[in-house]
Amino acid sequence: MDIVYYILCGLLAYLVGSINPSLILSNSLMSKDIRKYGSGNAGTTNMLRVFGWQFALVTFLCDVLKGCIAVALSRHFCGDTAGFIASIAVVIGHNWPVYYGFRGGKGVATTFGVLIIWQPALTFAVFAVAIGIVALTRMVSLAAMSGAVLSLVAVMIFYPGEAYLMQRIAIGILAVFVVFQHRANIKRIIAGKENKISFKSSTVIMKEMPKGDTNQK
Repeated sequence: MDIVYYILCGLLAYLVGSINPSLILSNSLMSKDIRKYGSGNAGTTNMLRVFGWQFALVTFLCDVLKGCIAVALSRHFCGDTAGFIASIAVVIGHNWPVYYGFRGGKGVATTFGVLIIWQPALTFAVFAVAIGIVALTRMVSLAAMSGAVLSLVAVMIFYPGEAYLMQRIAIGILAVFVVFQHRANIKRIIAGKENKISFKSSTVIMKEMPKGDTNQK
């Protein structure tokens, strides 16, 4: 019977993850698909570049919240195993949403929400490090990948016991997702061409991507 609950938790978490606030906000309030502007990514950073910090903040908080809710409810009602399944499923939903042609975001904020439920103190410590990386490099992508990998390393160091095995596996999978979704960013970082955010300019970018370009960047 447990397998039924696990499948149900995974499915519901995926559907919750598939709800993309950046697409809802850009389409309903601005009548524009965020995936056609800026970097083409349906996430917080591109919302900041294209529509400004207010839209970016709402997007970030909603993405974090859906990660928290999916894992917390699954864990509360069906146990830790269901929580681990929901952790993976909600991020898969965000990255490859059924509602939007399987073209979503990169899963960073949703992963952050997931990690808050499992390791809140560690997660906020890593978040502080990521903020520092952004301040130093102005590259959100580098901070996101560094944070994901650092979270995995920290859990492996501070929680090495068998009791935390599933947690380490889940966080490892999420770290792989984050790095994989930033593969184009990695190429640009290596080439020295990665986009950087500006702390001085509040200019909103409204540059539409070329038609037919559906690759996440």
